[in-house]
Amino acid sequence: MRNIIFYHINPSIFLNNLSTIKENGIPNGTSWSATLTGTTFNGQYINVTLISNINTITFNEPNGSYSYIIHFPSGYQGSNAKGSINVSGNSETLTFSAQKTMNYLTLEIIAAVIIAIIIIFLRMLRKK
Repeated sequence: MRNIIFYHINPSIFLNNLSTIKENGIPNGTSWSATLTGTTFNGQYINVTLISNINTITFNEPNGSYSYIIHFPSGYQGSNAKGSINVSGNSETLTFSAQKTMNYLTLEIIAAVIIAIIIIFLRMLRKK
């Protein structure tokens, strides 16, 4: 007599799901990127970087646990730049906001101009 064994395989662990990263604050036409790294539920290692010049990046990866890193364009910083996402049969969306960073060289030039104006003003007062 033969033993027959039935294995039930959940097909959803092999399906790809969309993981969308949306940004607010970076102008259209400015390139930014995101990296998704992790392991699918069936053990496959994933390390994907996508670049966009619009406000979304969409990964199409199998179910799994992933970490993400947002790569901001020069002169920008933002919230949620690193984190993790668990894709498990549903599409996931992550939203972050980006802001322009203060350019310290510009700040130093503005401070120098203000100081120069104050010095000139004080010298003019002394001459009177």
